[in-house]
Amino acid sequence: MKVIIYHPNSFGGTYEHAQHIHKEYSKQLGTGNCEILFPVIAKAQHPDFKKILLTDLPAYGKLVNKLHFLYRTFINPLLLLLYMRKQPNTVILFNEFDQFSMWFWGPIFSLLKGKHTYAIILHDPDRDAYAGRASLSAWFMRKVMLPMDIGFYHEVLPERSYYTSLPKTRFVNVMLGLMPKHEPDAKLSQQLTQFAQNRPIMSILGNIRYEKNYGLAIESLVQFPELVLVVGGRPSSSVVDVSLFQKQAEELGVANRILWLVRFLSDSELASVISASSISYLNYSATFKSQSGVMTLVAPYRIPILASDGESALAAVVRKYNLGVLVEPDDQESLNQGISRILSAHLPKPEWQAFEEFASWETNVKISITAFEASMRH
Repeated sequence: MKVIIYHPNSFGGTYEHAQHIHKEYSKQLGTGNCEILFPVIAKAQHPDFKKILLTDLPAYGKLVNKLHFLYRTFINPLLLLLYMRKQPNTVILFNEFDQFSMWFWGPIFSLLKGKHTYAIILHDPDRDAYAGRASLSAWFMRKVMLPMDIGFYHEVLPERSYYTSLPKTRFVNVMLGLMPKHEPDAKLSQQLTQFAQNRPIMSILGNIRYEKNYGLAIESLVQFPELVLVVGGRPSSSVVDVSLFQKQAEELGVANRILWLVRFLSDSELASVISASSISYLNYSATFKSQSGVMTLVAPYRIPILASDGESALAAVVRKYNLGVLVEPDDQESLNQGISRILSAHLPKPEWQAFEEFASWETNVKISITAFEASMRH
């Protein structure tokens, strides 16, 4: 069996995910039996990494960059198809996908289903707002899913027409996989020690986006004067204005208890923040359904997770393994109660070891290969 992972992005959590599953596939299938198609600018190096896709970080201007985005969503699937022509029976695993162009390319992929098996990893299974309007997003997503033999999801698959109306697609539950621990960055660790001054740290990591409820976290500092907040990550897009949150902190008089690390954080810098934290804040808006790649970063450090409840893999695993506290989305009072519970250590005993076994890369790939084999037999 050979697996080709299609990944048209050169950064982010799923970029790291692709490299980790490649390593595990190579271990379980044998060296050379798993490849990744990356953009030409991807920095990761390995003989199995084929950098043939268009750049996802063009350096033009806003308008041209948007046009380039549409352009590459049409050209990258073509480059995949051309690459597939040279391959024997292969599993094509979409770790990311081109939602805006599969209405065009999907029928061609379907014509090759006798030779290839298609699988997709639904890191973000709720795509209702992707195209700006729910009905249009659903239409695009159905076109993405139609050629797929297997859909992998993390714990919770939303009840959506573009999943429930696919009798030929088999859906399989696999956990995201845990990121390895790294040696903390000494300089940042020292900065965090000086900043915290023996006070507990609540950290919000990952791309900065409005759905992560930074405003509620900042507001909570008024209620908990013994708590400090560390925000680490870069804006998810040019429309995210971090200064709005900084202004809110100033107005509330808590600006001196927030450390802003508004940039890409290295693995060592992430390790510094996580290991110094008492609370990992994963309290998302009700409109944002996530399995949260950040959780796979913080879980190996066994830090209590403060997460939003609701229909998401994040909430499901926190509840199942007692990994922290669930709070009502977008609710300040519920958030404050959750923080109080963690700070006072009024928590059930967490089942970290069971979660780590469930969420290991070995388990992820073993389940995936079994699904591929079953699909090929049919």
